[in-house]
Amino acid sequence: MSQKIIEQRYGDWIPGDLERVKAIVKMTPPGGKILDIGCGTGFIGEKLIKKGCKVYGVV
Repeated sequence: MSQKIIEQRYGDWIPGDLERVKAIVKMTPPGGKILDIGCGTGFIGEKLIKKGCKVYGVV
């Protein structure tokens, strides 16, 4: 399975994960600095970058 497919399906594989992501994004102030340890595909980091955060990911 390609990386792109995994990224597209990530939210479908972990039940409730999208609600967790929404909560994290909502609680994070715009422009914050985030260290995402275990960032995996970068799904959460991408949402935070769109919110104006500086995200550092460690796989």
